[in-house]
Amino acid sequence: MEFIEVSRAVGFPALLVYVAIVVLAHLFRWKRFNHMHALGVVVGAVCMVGLAAQFGLEGFAKYALMGVAVALGGYLFGLLGNRLPPRSR
Repeated sequence: MEFIEVSRAVGFPALLVYVAIVVLAHLFRWKRFNHMHALGVVVGAVCMVGLAAQFGLEGFAKYALMGVAVALGGYLFGLLGNRLPPRSR
């Protein structure tokens, strides 16, 4: 149950970080910005914090899991974003 409680506590600040990243991407007109990739990184970070709390990880194990979760989340969501049809403008 700690996974859910900690993920809920971290979820809203993570959403604010995602919104800030998207706003910056639009303000600076980043050409190669992938919304799904950025969302995957944020989701991976939230899941990592929940897993670390659930299993009581500390030190190197916690940060190694952080790297894997963020990279895997960004990669998988990036693949999903490439599979979705392009939006019409």
